[in-house]
Amino acid sequence: LKEISLLFKQFVGPTEELAKQQDKDVEIKIEKSDIFINPDLYKDLFSALLHVFRNAIDHGIESREERISKNKNEKAELIINFDLQNDGKFKITIKDDGKGINPKVIKEVGSKKEKLKHLKWDSITDNEAIQLIFEPGFSSKEEVTKISGRGVGMDVVKTEVTKLKGEVKVESKVDVGTRFEIVIPLYS
Repeated sequence: LKEISLLFKQFVGPTEELAKQQDKDVEIKIEKSDIFINPDLYKDLFSALLHVFRNAIDHGIESREERISKNKNEKAELIINFDLQNDGKFKITIKDDGKGINPKVIKEVGSKKEKLKHLKWDSITDNEAIQLIFEPGFSSKEEVTKISGRGVGMDVVKTEVTKLKGEVKVESKVDVGTRFEIVIPLYS
């Protein structure tokens, strides 16, 4: 068994590298935990979680200049923490202080997608709208890059969490940041 925060160290290098490529400054804080898991049982989830970190840098965290113009600290924060739940589950929280997910943009993009035509766009709440980032093929990026825009990623995260009989949700406030919460059973 491994203490869970140690397993998250694998995301630090690739995340910092991506931030550097985009000339963004980010401090990654992984809070220690007393939760021990068998990494083999969560291997596919850990592969998928890289998408959360890539999205935080590519979509969420602003450039240094943009952060300064918004009176934010030039260095963005990405905080990961873990909580043991009462029901044999544990929660992973991945939070950034970036630009957040704009529900208006999600609604605008989503309403044009053939696969999402069935949704009642005039009555969908902002919170319901931002959960659409977990839909297969969904991307709010205009152009496809090596990092994002193909609409592959967040749906993979949801698929892997669901396979583990867990739940994932996202909360976000424009210009404040985004918070992913994953609650999964503690398998031993």
